[in-house]
Amino acid sequence: GGQPVGAIGLEHGEGASLLRGAAVLPEARGGGLGRRLVMSAVEYAQGRGDRAIYMFSKGGDWGTFGFQQVPLAVVMGDVPDAPQVQAYRARGDRPGGTTWMRTLG
Repeated sequence: GGQPVGAIGLEHGEGASLLRGAAVLPEARGGGLGRRLVMSAVEYAQGRGDRAIYMFSKGGDWGTFGFQQVPLAVVMGDVPDAPQVQAYRARGDRPGGTTWMRTLG
């Protein structure tokens, strides 16, 4: 007890958030902790009054969490000041994988 076994992050914009860094230690997987972390981030974004939450992913079926695939430009335009988006722009880079959005309300 007392040691972290999972973490998740959110970057906030005006009316939208970007989900970041979901991770669970291998020995703590399989018990639903990852799902609870994602859902707590979604609930937090809803509590802020966000209209949407976005993420970049190189794997997984995020549709099971209510996310749908969207074009990269949607995320880059809706959360332009998020540190992850700014880092991509500064490097002239783009995230790999798939871009996802969940509408909140």
